[in-house]
Amino acid sequence: MIAAGKEVKHTTGYYELRFYDGADPVYEALPGASPTEAEYKRKKKAAELSARVVAKKAGVQVVPAEPQRKTLAVELKQFLADTVDRGSLEAAEVYKLACDEFLQVAGRQYADEIVPEDVAKFHRALEQRGMSKRTVSNRHSSVKAFLLYLHFNTKELPKPPKFDKTMPEINTDTELVALFAAVTAPRENLLYRLMVQTGVREREAMHLEWTDIDAERKILKLQSKIKRWGFRMKDFEERELPLTDDLLGRLMDYKRDHAGPNTLIFLKAGKPDTHMLRSLKEALNKW
Repeated sequence: MIAAGKEVKHTTGYYELRFYDGADPVYEALPGASPTEAEYKRKKKAAELSARVVAKKAGVQVVPAEPQRKTLAVELKQFLADTVDRGSLEAAEVYKLACDEFLQVAGRQYADEIVPEDVAKFHRALEQRGMSKRTVSNRHSSVKAFLLYLHFNTKELPKPPKFDKTMPEINTDTELVALFAAVTAPRENLLYRLMVQTGVREREAMHLEWTDIDAERKILKLQSKIKRWGFRMKDFEERELPLTDDLLGRLMDYKRDHAGPNTLIFLKAGKPDTHMLRSLKEALNKW
């Protein structure tokens, strides 16, 4: 329950919504709902009942949702859960960003209501927001993956915009030296050195643990962490990378001076840091 503006949990009982259908009272059980969820459902039901009253006065018929028919919101939730179960946390985040916006633009409730024009409308909405052709194409791919999950005939979809693949910018040794001199925080300095020298991917770096370092062989082991963190290596390819004496020494010094009880090397708030690459790019652009 909510008491004095704060959530208070009770181990027994469950919440119910009570409202009227005409003169008849209706009780709708909410088993397993938290206080916050129960309050959300109460507000939603209140808004629904108010809309019915307004619609009735205006002579508009309100068609209730079909309980046995899964909504797109429910389908998307399951699609994302399946993606996470495969160990693709990063892909799930990308899918969610694109599909949430697609559903908002399309304004559909059920999968069988979607038409190819909805995707074209989605393209236009992204372009009007000033997004690049590359971004629009990437968002299109994410939405297409969701539509394939819904067994939609994607051959009918409009084509995403074509774009030129730009050359990656390579920083000079002088720029890197300036970066490492400017970034004095031990964690970030070590993280950027490791990413630049080994070429590890962001998700590989954020799931690195101290047990992945073999000091005797001077190697860094990159491996999946499915049980602990739900992380699976891209293409299921585990590998080993050599460590220079300098980088290995810095890692061991950092472990001695700064490492806590957590097994992760570069954690953030006790969990994998999901913004490593963004932080590195910001630092490079600054320095």
